[in-house]
Amino acid sequence: MRHWSAAGDNIYYASIKSNRPSTIYRFNLKTSTTTELFQLEGILPVMVPGISVSSDERRIAYTCINYKNSDLMVFSGLE
Repeated sequence: MRHWSAAGDNIYYASIKSNRPSTIYRFNLKTSTTTELFQLEGILPVMVPGISVSSDERRIAYTCINYKNSDLMVFSGLE
C-alpha cells in the first residue's frame, strides 16, 4: 500500500514496523538527504493508503490505528 507522498522537491514516507508505531521521513530529491520528522502515535493500517502532504509542505495528514479506534491525525509545523 501507499505510505508515501510527494510534494515540492521532497518525498515523505513512513517506515512500517509490525505492531509498533511508525516514523515519518522526508527524502529531498535535490540533495539526496533523508530527515526523520516524527514518530506516529499509532500504527499505520497496512491495507489503507495513509499519507498526504499539504502543498505548502507544512502539514501531513495520516490515518493510524490506536489499538481500539481509528483516527485522522494532522501534524503541522514542518519546516
